[in-house]
Amino acid sequence: MKQWLLFIPLIVLAACKKAEDRNCFKVAGKQTSLEIPLEAFHKLNVGAKLEVVLVQDSENKLVIHGRDNLINLVTYAIDDKGFLNLKNTNKCDFLRSYDKNKISVEVHFTHLDELFFEGTKNLTTTGTITSSDFKLTIQDGGATVYLNLDCQNIDATQGHGYGDFVLSGTCENANIKITSNGFGDTKGLTVTDNLVVVSSTPVVSSINAEGANTTVEINGSGNVIYVGNPLILNYIQYGSGELINGN
Repeated sequence: MKQWLLFIPLIVLAACKKAEDRNCFKVAGKQTSLEIPLEAFHKLNVGAKLEVVLVQDSENKLVIHGRDNLINLVTYAIDDKGFLNLKNTNKCDFLRSYDKNKISVEVHFTHLDELFFEGTKNLTTTGTITSSDFKLTIQDGGATVYLNLDCQNIDATQGHGYGDFVLSGTCENANIKITSNGFGDTKGLTVTDNLVVVSSTPVVSSINAEGANTTVEINGSGNVIYVGNPLILNYIQYGSGELINGN
């Protein structure tokens, strides 16, 4: 009798919930995949609780992997600025194990020139992203963005939060700005012309300066380690962090 009395409030609570919140009381379901064709987009905004894999392809589509009662909680919309906005609206992580809550999304695209990342799960690439110009902004994120690029110009900014980026590939020019509590790692990125790095973080960052006209400005306490031999090296120090030769 006592067990029934304890169970009744849960039933009442579930009945009073909004439809989207009643998903908390569903089982996660079986592992499955859902493929969704998309209209053209060229920018991507990634929200929290999604593992994302970027794939440059001949078509625009999403492939969502996860439990069948959870993958429909991934929302997507393309706005008038060309942004594909991805969100995971699952509010009930605490009621299920990590493995059952895990949702991964493959984002297939023909062209991508901007990524705005607010994610809490890592983002990776399959193959190389080719674009004349590419802009990366990490804002309020809590995970690492791994990008393999072939571009003319890359502008990468780590803003507020704990998000980080690791860049590889080849670009002609790179403008790197690191603030807050994140780091930048571009040891795997070959910059053929101009490399500008502004570090205002307490965290150590790493760059590849081989053959580039390199400017490093340090405003915080975090060191910047460079590898390779820069063609020209300009160093501006305002903070307590130092530029360290890592060769």
